Amino acid sequence: MPEGYIITVSQVWPTPAAEDFVVAPTRVATAAAAQAGPVVEWTQDDLEALVALKVSQTILVTVDICSSRPDEFVGGDEIRSVTGRAAGSQNGDFGGFGATLKYKFGRSNPPFSLKYGAGGTDQQYYSVDQSIASMWREMRRPDLATVPVLGADVPS
Repeated sequence: MPEGYIITVSQVWPTPAAEDFVVAPTRVATAAAAQAGPVVEWTQDDLEALVALKVSQTILVTVDICSSRPDEFVGGDEIRSVTGRAAGSQNGDFGGFGATLKYKFGRSNPPFSLKYGAGGTDQQYYSVDQSIASMWREMRRPDLATVPVLGADVPS
């Protein structure tokens, strides 16, 4: 090495382990689980309260369509074709409904079930069981055989 150069060497001993830099990775899952509300069976009174709250038309149309075909999955595209909402707006409607479920109903489960890709395309699908469909049809329109037109008056 030529003259006039100074080399400084330092070493931290013992070297820190990778675990020293990990900050409680399991807390995220624990916090998310703690925030989820209980799963509570929907009743006729709950469904009536849902309509009385004037939730998004997206939610009402979803249950309307699903109730006309219980135990069958309905794609988000079909719901969007009835509501006329953009995909992002529809997603926002469903996201906002999560807060309604938590704060107005004290539960985490909507009156419909969800299953991604259930109909063979990459989208969210929705369904209601016979019990919900029966209560919903009785409440919204006893003769509900087709999907209601958005904006039309629905007898109560």
